[in-house]
Amino acid sequence: MNKNKLLILIISVLIIICVIKIFFGAITITVNAPFNNPTYILKINDEVVGGTLEAKKKKTLIPYVINLKLSTWLSIKGKIHLKVNHGDNIMLSIEAYNCFSNITGERKLTACSYDNSEKKLEKVKDSNYSMVIRGGSIVGFTPNSIYDGKYQEDLTTIIKEKGIYTIEINAKHNDIESTIHLILEII
Repeated sequence: MNKNKLLILIISVLIIICVIKIFFGAITITVNAPFNNPTYILKINDEVVGGTLEAKKKKTLIPYVINLKLSTWLSIKGKIHLKVNHGDNIMLSIEAYNCFSNITGERKLTACSYDNSEKKLEKVKDSNYSMVIRGGSIVGFTPNSIYDGKYQEDLTTIIKEKGIYTIEINAKHNDIESTIHLILEII
């Protein structure tokens, strides 16, 4: 008798999952929580630039039915609003690092900004980058997109006029997608 009840329960759960999938598609649960995301070092003309970092990580709880999306916002250390003279070269470099901590007595992957232990940085080798550059106004931010494509180190050929620009760099590493926002003013 117990086997029949267990079989009916399993079949009922499978039917409920199928009905949810048919009517709602995959359900994604978003949680704003810290996780072991990479940290980034951005430089324009060898000067460290700060900005904001939004990192997202997706996990599958029940394949094709329920997904979990972790999301976090962080600040990147450096100047928030960098100014460059018109006519100067504009070289943007980006490096991604994973942080490892020994706070538990053994080496563990951690988020770089959450514990006070001594951290070791290890360069991430397999990140893919793309970027969007918006702006160009001398009086404030504009939504005008002047570049949308692959990451380029030399921005001199893209940013030619005086103005305020926002640079959005999209980085993908394994199952983590990061978006980095920074501000550049050409004076």
